[in-house]
Amino acid sequence: MSDPTELYCYYRVPAAMVDAAQAEITALQRRLCAALPGLEARLLQRTDIADAANKASTADATWMETYRHPDGLGADAVAQIVEASAAWPTGRVGTRHLERFAPLR
Repeated sequence: MSDPTELYCYYRVPAAMVDAAQAEITALQRRLCAALPGLEARLLQRTDIADAANKASTADATWMETYRHPDGLGADAVAQIVEASAAWPTGRVGTRHLERFAPLR
């Protein structure tokens, strides 16, 4: 892997699906990390909406998955991550927005 690409995927999660979605994405990220040694995967929650959600339990959450590797993500690794996440049940989360970023040189 020599491509400095990092992946960022964000989406909304209905309040009723938060627990199930978190369990599923955590398991997915564990599988990806096992399949791609050195992969660093994180699951983040947007905090300004999370604060509002704490006050209204029916509010959707906005989550972001991040994927990076110290040596960068090559095309094969990106394809594997995209394919694995595409199998997610659409009823659990909203539309997934996948973006690729690289450090400024």
